[in-house]
Amino acid sequence: MGVGTGTDTMRLADRPFGRVPLTSWEKASDYADLKYPGVHSFRAGRAAGLEAYRMAGITNPNRQLDFIELHDAYASS
Repeated sequence: MGVGTGTDTMRLADRPFGRVPLTSWEKASDYADLKYPGVHSFRAGRAAGLEAYRMAGITNPNRQLDFIELHDAYASS
């Protein structure tokens, strides 16, 4: 069972594979050799953020936003 890009799975092997949404300072090669690239990079959170920006018409959050407030009840860090 999953919601969007986030998943609720028991084993890493059962999780979907896909590219990691990159920030402006990252390269795809940073994740090329990782078996589960989305696990340590919070792929679901990144994808949710990118989708929220897209829905809001934000193309450059560093220039278009002066302030953000973030709530993550299930932060893993």
